[in-house]
Amino acid sequence: MIEIYDSNSTNDTIKFAKSFAKTLSVGDIVLLDGDLGAGKTVFSKGIVNALSKGKINAVSPTFVLVN
Repeated sequence: MIEIYDSNSTNDTIKFAKSFAKTLSVGDIVLLDGDLGAGKTVFSKGIVNALSKGKINAVSPTFVLVN
């Protein structure tokens, strides 16, 4: 199933990601695809924050490689 969600801000993306995280089960795999700057890391941060209750901070692999 493909769903489309339009986000107007970083906060919208994080809010949606936290909501999406509630639907995940152990063993689920989430694939993200998009151009540089599309919001994949922001979405990932929202999921990780929700699942870890704020104990883990996701970082952009591209940011690490560029630096």
